[in-house]
Amino acid sequence: MIRRVITRGCRRSLLARVAVLTFVIAGALAPAPAFGNITKLGRAGFGTIVLDDARQHVFVTGPTANAVYELDYSGNLLATTSNVYGAWGMTINGNYLYVAESTAGAIARFDLAGATMTPSTVTTGLNNPRWLVMTGGRLWTTTGSSFGWDNIVSIDPTTDSTSTLSETYYGADLAVSPGDPSTLFVAEDGLSPGSVYRFDVSASPPTEVAHSSSNEQENIGDLVVSPDGTRVIPASGYPYLFQELSASTLEPDGLRYPGSAYPTAVAVSGSGLLATATRGGRESILRTYPLGSPSATFTATCNLEVPPHGLALSADGSSLFAIGFAGEETVLTTPGSGCSPRLSEPPPTTTPPTTPQMPSSSSNGSQPPPNLSPELPHLQFSPRTPRAGRPDASLEINAFREELVSRLTHAPLGYRYFFAARRIHCLNGATHLIFTAGGARRTTSCRPGPILISGEVAVHRTYAIRVQAIRVHKLRIVKRGASYSGQLYMPGSEASWTRVAQVPPSI
Repeated sequence: MIRRVITRGCRRSLLARVAVLTFVIAGALAPAPAFGNITKLGRAGFGTIVLDDARQHVFVTGPTANAVYELDYSGNLLATTSNVYGAWGMTINGNYLYVAESTAGAIARFDLAGATMTPSTVTTGLNNPRWLVMTGGRLWTTTGSSFGWDNIVSIDPTTDSTSTLSETYYGADLAVSPGDPSTLFVAEDGLSPGSVYRFDVSASPPTEVAHSSSNEQENIGDLVVSPDGTRVIPASGYPYLFQELSASTLEPDGLRYPGSAYPTAVAVSGSGLLATATRGGRESILRTYPLGSPSATFTATCNLEVPPHGLALSADGSSLFAIGFAGEETVLTTPGSGCSPRLSEPPPTTTPPTTPQMPSSSSNGSQPPPNLSPELPHLQFSPRTPRAGRPDASLEINAFREELVSRLTHAPLGYRYFFAARRIHCLNGATHLIFTAGGARRTTSCRPGPILISGEVAVHRTYAIRVQAIRVHKLRIVKRGASYSGQLYMPGSEASWTRVAQVPPSI
């Protein structure tokens, strides 16, 4: 985030809230249900959502609030467990709920059969553990910096012993299936082209047995596997549909579930139902399909933003749960036809108690509001197989904002929002990059960045981003090289903005 002092301006409130939506489908062909509960969870943020079908409970992690929320299938808040620091990924195995504590570097375990939700520690010393699954009798989590190259670590929940795969993966995301308990699927989120891997975890060490990389899997954000372990469905920013892959080869099997701009989340039920979410601005469309059929059996349009990992289906497919950003706080609701939460009405349930935050080494009043989405949207472009002589590049594109401050009163007046490139590394003789972002076309020389690549853009909108590597000699383009494209969402004050001293403009 950039800080600028000005003499005039206007104050805007751009806080966001997260809504958790419960759809009672009552079989795949039922219409949308009547309106039900609204449960506010405060400024919790969102990690993931999992269901305990045996007890018909819903668990939601709030990494900003350092909390795990437990609700029933009607949306009633049952318990809030605090001091689960950076609560992110979750998985349920038998009577145990496992939670990745991203800022504590630990995996916590909760006994669901116990009288209270009291955590015990499975292991510690992990670097920012985020996603969490269980397969082959072991827990698997991703570790590493946010939006960077991640390690994949397995943990024996009985002995706490850990082991790490030899390779690293960009923005690693994990998926498993009960129908194939010896297999782990890994997606590299946010890359163009996107990549999906399959590992045999029964081997020692685990062995990669399949891999695919395709421009029809751009900017993956979520990944699910069918209950029988034969189908893999990613939610990728492009194309605007949900392409099914064969689990054995990870190549397209011909099924393409219809969607719209932009796919964000997927979920499957044990009964063989697929749920999808697409998001355009502040509106999302939710659909369900029988696995293997591209004909939707349920559709709802919602005035909220469903993020990756924001969907969950009950085992019998009768209830669909969704997380969505729609204002200042986190909300659980049972929406009606049209899926439009009536957030102006008083919530019938109680707001959970304020949860204590992880102590910080420093804080002051000038910091931005608490983040509801603890990470900024980004795009990562990186060549898999650079061609000799063709200009190419690897880089990252991020959202940036500039704070406007009164020169007279030093009071904050608002923000301006831009896109910027950083971590630029040009290859094969590339000297410059051409960017098209937010309707602006700009050229910059190859330097590490960060460098502004757009004019001012509006928040809560998704923009097409394109970059091409070129070679320039005597102010003329002598060779055009690789080009990359993707879509990037510009958040508002719900994001965790990084304060930087300066972002130079492009030329």
